[in-house]
Amino acid sequence: MEYLLDSRVFNYLPFTICPNTRKNIISIVMKIVTAADWLCKTRELQPLIENHPTLVVSEFVYTVLWLLSFFCALRYGSRYVYTWVGVYLLAVFTESIKFADESMNVMFYSQTMLTVMGMRTPLYLLCGIYHTLFYTSYIIVKRIRLKWWGEAAANGILVFLLSLPLQMMGTKLLWWQWYNGDPRLINTFYSVPLVVLAWYAILGTSFNASLYLFRKGLLRKEYDWKRFATEFFCVFGAALFAICLATLQYIIFFHILHDIFQIHSIFPLALLLVIYAITVLKALLNSKRDYDLLDIEGIHQAVGSCGEMEQIFSPFGLPLYRRKYFCIEEQKQKLFDLHCIPGGQLSEIVSGEPLEYYAICGTNFENRAGYITFIWVYCVMVLFIIFYVTLLCVVEINKPKACSCTKTMQHSDDRYGFKSLKNFSLYEKKLNDRFSQRALDDTELRHRLTPVSKKSRLPMPNRLVDYPSKSSA
Repeated sequence: MEYLLDSRVFNYLPFTICPNTRKNIISIVMKIVTAADWLCKTRELQPLIENHPTLVVSEFVYTVLWLLSFFCALRYGSRYVYTWVGVYLLAVFTESIKFADESMNVMFYSQTMLTVMGMRTPLYLLCGIYHTLFYTSYIIVKRIRLKWWGEAAANGILVFLLSLPLQMMGTKLLWWQWYNGDPRLINTFYSVPLVVLAWYAILGTSFNASLYLFRKGLLRKEYDWKRFATEFFCVFGAALFAICLATLQYIIFFHILHDIFQIHSIFPLALLLVIYAITVLKALLNSKRDYDLLDIEGIHQAVGSCGEMEQIFSPFGLPLYRRKYFCIEEQKQKLFDLHCIPGGQLSEIVSGEPLEYYAICGTNFENRAGYITFIWVYCVMVLFIIFYVTLLCVVEINKPKACSCTKTMQHSDDRYGFKSLKNFSLYEKKLNDRFSQRALDDTELRHRLTPVSKKSRLPMPNRLVDYPSKSSA
């Protein structure tokens, strides 16, 4: 670096720099270069493709997913963008824990095209994997419209489900390696430490809950772009507070149960997931979404006179009639009404034509538990039937099929010269006679005695007829 500065910079200056100043400038430049090298490190693509192609593919795929999540956030705007930024902050804070405590450094990543933080963290982890897991699960859970505590638990379960195949394949294909000899990582599933899977679930739950609490306390329900500073502070604080909540849950479920009481990690993980699942189920059963606020706009049955009738088609020519128009005064539908329309009334005629394009309003469930019970029982029964039928088909396909004697003879005509069942029987009889004669010869040979020894009945070589003995020699 000193040579480059001397040859490329200092020699072209119109003035002379004293040695001390030059030394200070070189020192500052070296610090800047060192910091830049620590922040981001590059690697050539060609050797990486030759030696580790799956890592290149994963880096490309998760970078594309990261861009898609960014475009999705930009499309919807408002707080979606801030949530996307919050996930990035969560990734940076989580991966920075290893620098605060070296004992937390349990994961070693393979070097990719771009690595950051002193070659400790690949860029596709910060800009790819975290957004694929946490941002995607956060948006999906928000669509369910549960209570905030139910959404947080559902977010954790979804992050766990999304991260499981990633962790399995990443570990097997050496996208990363685990610390060898750490007692916290002893219990594994397909070489993936169970505590790592639990950590992702805990972190997803903590981030969802933290973001809700910060926005509930500092923001209004409606988005206001003028309060961008408060919006950013909410996602920044939620990312930090999520790590604190996740650490607390880790202490409760794993540090106490596994590290202190030496319980296998599968039991704390199962307990954690069961608690999350019960929480989600409770939220689903207690969720009372305002279905009466549904406003469905489109082409519906034309509105008109209640007394006008029209004849409908009948295969046998029977006279069948129905109302030609939708009668608002005498409607018998319980699935919708017109309460969300201003005044609750619709005009029957628009520009001389019956009204067909209008909005209808949803209604709440009268028997929500009945809907839930029937749908779940029906789905389970259908899945069981499909599985049972599929299993029978697989067994039937794999079952060996018997071959008749006729097919055997037809197949063996050219090979053995069989032209009829009689020829086949004669050949079989000759073959059996040959085997019987050979068995009799072997039996006679075994029972033959020699003058040397009468105890042994085994067909030794010196007892054979054609074997030249010492006396004959």
